[in-house]
Amino acid sequence: MINVLKRLFAAIGFVAACLPALALAQQPISDPDEIIVDAPGPALWRMSDADSDVLILGSVAMLPRNVRWNSRPFEAALARADRLYIERPMGVGGLRAIRVLASQRDVFENPNGARLRDFLPAPLYARTQAVAARLDVPMDSLERLRPHTVGSGLIRATVPAQGLAFVDMNDQTSGLARRARVPVTELETVQMPALLRAMNDMPLGADTACLDSQLDTIERQGPLLRDRSTAWARGDTAALRQFAALVDPTRCFESIATGGVNFRAVMRGRVMIWRDTLLQSMQHQGVRVAVIETGLLLEPGGVLDALRESGANITNE
Repeated sequence: MINVLKRLFAAIGFVAACLPALALAQQPISDPDEIIVDAPGPALWRMSDADSDVLILGSVAMLPRNVRWNSRPFEAALARADRLYIERPMGVGGLRAIRVLASQRDVFENPNGARLRDFLPAPLYARTQAVAARLDVPMDSLERLRPHTVGSGLIRATVPAQGLAFVDMNDQTSGLARRARVPVTELETVQMPALLRAMNDMPLGADTACLDSQLDTIERQGPLLRDRSTAWARGDTAALRQFAALVDPTRCFESIATGGVNFRAVMRGRVMIWRDTLLQSMQHQGVRVAVIETGLLLEPGGVLDALRESGANITNE
């Protein structure tokens, strides 16, 4: 079961690679671990009216190893809240995921057992080999995987190479909410079974350009991952907003779309579900807290922009 679920995560992991790019914090950091431990904590945004508040935490997926983010400002928000909203982007439980993938293996594997070296353009194949070797990922383990799955796996391998570890912010913030006796609502923002079926039916190599874009992500953005996590932990909103778009997600979106998977619509759907949920929550007196992935929250056309376009009053705490 664990291996199947790991492959499921890899199969959809390329979504993260399509989000707005990473970039440098404003100042070089000599000892990020120490700075993050002492940081005031990540920024919070507040949406308010006469009798309702929603406090929003932008989350990240990785932090330096053995570093605990300063959650005290978030816990103070929870102390006043009557609900926490988090995202459940998978939309597929464990056993259900296994059943879906058992009948749709082409989500993550090339149809008919095709190998990358048989259909990838030679320069892209050589580039993939070079990145895999640098990250100590055996090329043989990648040969039969879909290009976007290969790119996702290599992106994940970049994280420990930069001294970082993945963090489950939903799990951590939900734990804090339970201790504060605040109910948690999980939003299903992606209908995963339908998405997986479409991915399963993609023609061989339809996602080749997505792999190329993912390698750009690794080569241009990988070295900046620590600085990004440090800017987040400092609560440095100005630095987060200055992140340069080093990799254009358009190629990856369009590449996947050739197989019938409209990821631009998927991502827009996530934004709209968050917008509608938070606006509806403002119709009731009280305080709510939401945890939203930083890229989805801050990107042009993201959740904050959608809320403001709807007339919401939003400030940075």
